[in-house]
Amino acid sequence: MNWYYEQDGERMGPVDEERFQHLLLAGTVDPDTLVWKPGMQEWQAYRHFQEQGSAPPVPGQSRCMECGLFFDPNQLVQYGDEEVCAGCKPLYTQRLIESGRRPTIAGADGRSREIRFAGFWVRVGAFVVDFLALSPLIGPLTYFYILGAMNDELHEVREILQQQALSFGQGSLMTAIYIGYFAFMNAKYEASLGKMAFGLKIVRENGARISTKLAIGRAFAWELSSMLCNLGYLFAAFDSEKRALHDMICKTRVIYKPTRPAKPLPKDA
Repeated sequence: MNWYYEQDGERMGPVDEERFQHLLLAGTVDPDTLVWKPGMQEWQAYRHFQEQGSAPPVPGQSRCMECGLFFDPNQLVQYGDEEVCAGCKPLYTQRLIESGRRPTIAGADGRSREIRFAGFWVRVGAFVVDFLALSPLIGPLTYFYILGAMNDELHEVREILQQQALSFGQGSLMTAIYIGYFAFMNAKYEASLGKMAFGLKIVRENGARISTKLAIGRAFAWELSSMLCNLGYLFAAFDSEKRALHDMICKTRVIYKPTRPAKPLPKDA
């Protein structure tokens, strides 16, 4: 079957299926490109064929089960055996809520399991555990940091500047300890000690394991949530997927570790 397509206002073709696949991969033909093939009465956007399911599969890409369009796998959110694009995610999630079912992710054994997002208070509890775990390192630094800030016996400019420099160094060291701790734990174990204690883990928005680079980036974003008077953490109390500010920035989720298989999705879901 030969295809014709429009490019820069000119109609190109014919091209065979193999060549058409290369055009799709190169982005020359996208969902809004006008195409035509024998048997059609008029030119139509390629999106029409994708929505009908009559478009040829695109190598290396997956199809959104809602709109029928093809995307790179990292642009799709996976719920069990189903994948949806970012544009369709709100509608898909709303349908799951209305049906009384939860989104799912694939477990280690390949079976789908329900997602349970970790709420605000359980995450507060996890942080308390992390704080206690780090207290042998953070405690003395915090003590001397506060003691320096309350020192009102400094009068000379040199003494004041030295104390400020020392306080800055202590604060920077505490920040580095937190960032290093969370980056290492999240990259290696998908959770800090506190999250492990409550049966939580951090995943990407499609349920996949977070990479080392993402774990490091999330640790820095976590510090940003702290810098904003801790308001970044409060986002988790109001967001439907319990995301804090650093989760929104890094596109991560904190969930309970899946333990039981999810109920199979009905065919008409």
